Amino acid sequence: MWQEYFSDWEFVLSLMPAGWKEQVYNLGLLKFGRKFVGKSKEESLLRVLLLHLVTGASLRETAAMAKQGKLTYISDVGILKRLKKSRRFFEWALSELLVDPKSSLDRKLFQGHRFRLFDATIVNEPGATGSNWRLHFGVDMQTLCCDEVMVTDYHTGETLHHFHFKPGDVAICDRAYAGIPGIDHVVAAGADVLLRFSPQRLPLLHPDGTANFPLMKHLRALHYNQLEEWEAALKTPDGHLLKGRVCAMRRSPGAAQKERDTILREARKKGRKVSDKTIELADYMLLFTTLDQVEYSTSAIMKLYRLRWQVEILFKRLKSILNLGHLHKYDKETILAWLTGKIFTAILIDKIIRSGDVFSPWEYSG
Repeated sequence: MWQEYFSDWEFVLSLMPAGWKEQVYNLGLLKFGRKFVGKSKEESLLRVLLLHLVTGASLRETAAMAKQGKLTYISDVGILKRLKKSRRFFEWALSELLVDPKSSLDRKLFQGHRFRLFDATIVNEPGATGSNWRLHFGVDMQTLCCDEVMVTDYHTGETLHHFHFKPGDVAICDRAYAGIPGIDHVVAAGADVLLRFSPQRLPLLHPDGTANFPLMKHLRALHYNQLEEWEAALKTPDGHLLKGRVCAMRRSPGAAQKERDTILREARKKGRKVSDKTIELADYMLLFTTLDQVEYSTSAIMKLYRLRWQVEILFKRLKSILNLGHLHKYDKETILAWLTGKIFTAILIDKIIRSGDVFSPWEYSG
């Protein structure tokens, strides 16, 4: 095959988007002194940045590896300056790498909306005595670019209040974000939500707010793999109603058992008891959304949430292979560049995997 004529590094370069060297130059990543010179200066800079992002090495360790590998003689501060300036380059490269006809990310579903995935993870400072922090971040699901980030102490919980929204945004989240105040924060900005929820945490009312919504009665009438939706409402602490709809699917017996096993395993780890209602609810996938029914059918809502699952695969890769959970940066702009670079690196790895005809999470269609 043609790959055999390439060294490992040459193979990586062959997967980079066309025009990437021009982007490095145009965005001014080489303007800090003359640490990167010669015909391959753009390649040397990219390699140093990837050394830091992929290995999880500190800036000082990265500088030592760059010197040992005869890439360049540069300080840790010099690498930090270039990393901070690299965010726009990584965003451009991501947009180019994602233009892939094989991708199962069906962008037709977005219909002009900006779907944003929100997540958080515990990170720590380097060293045995490093402090624990919680990294909260939002990602544009169409470009996979990180568009908002904040770092708090690890006691600060996950909530949509941490983020800013505008009309046309859609917050797509897991159950950790399914709180009424957070949903109200999104809707008040003219945006929408699409999130998985637990009935215990998100008490549903009839659309007119006069009584509790009989969710279990409706769910028990569903057949396996049947989709259904019902109009419902939430009452905010100040008493006004948030109208939306519940989209539900009854899982197959095998999928339901897998969900129950997960619930019981997590409960054992935390020493908690699981209620009979929680066990029964494992039979169903439950989503709440404020998106318009004409624009998004129940089937489309489920497809959109599956896209979130695919992005979750990406972040699991970030947290394990790419050492996302080891924070070296402290100011907001550098954290954004670091996180966007991590995402770029994960997508590049995925491209390498697909070039060898190995399973890729972006080709998942289940």
